[in-house]
Amino acid sequence: MKRLKLILSSLIVTPLLLFPAVAHAETTTTTTETVTETTTTTDTTEKRIAKYKLALKTVPTAAEQIKIKANCKAAQVKGRILSAQITQKIALRSAAYVATTGKIDGLITDLKAAKVDTANLQTERDALQKLITAYGTDLKVYQDSITDMNAIDCVADPVGFKAALEAARISQAVCLKDIKAITAQVIDTIKPTLEDIKNSKKTNEGTQ
Repeated sequence: MKRLKLILSSLIVTPLLLFPAVAHAETTTTTTETVTETTTTTDTTEKRIAKYKLALKTVPTAAEQIKIKANCKAAQVKGRILSAQITQKIALRSAAYVATTGKIDGLITDLKAAKVDTANLQTERDALQKLITAYGTDLKVYQDSITDMNAIDCVADPVGFKAALEAARISQAVCLKDIKAITAQVIDTIKPTLEDIKNSKKTNEGTQ
């Protein structure tokens, strides 16, 4: 019983690690049931850039393309450096999600053993996993766009570079939205449920 109290307390007071939504050129390996990244071998950089171009709302003018050609190589150098720097942040976020879902799974097991109803908590945990999985899918799209932006011959194809840049911005916004949804699920939904379970146990113990 004391162990359950400690686990409940730690989950309630321990915040979910938060880091900016970032991406890098290499694929991030994650634990099963956390951030799942789908690898599509047939979707090459060239094919993705063609898709980016189709989605580009405004094609750069001739003058704008000249400006892109003059600056894009330097931007790609900075982009590659940034990609290398943020690899650790993605790993930390993944580890935070693994730790959070792992603690919840362990708690559910212990609560069941103590004959505590875990139906709501399990449903909320499953919803959390769906959000994390969606984030993993969207993260892969973001990573691909960053990789493509850094890999393209931007002088030969300034429109493609601009399209990849826009795709990266859009997919980053999606990832940020995913992260907010995951955080809200933990703080606004799962945390109150854990508090309710903890308070209920206190009440039951007080009446015994």
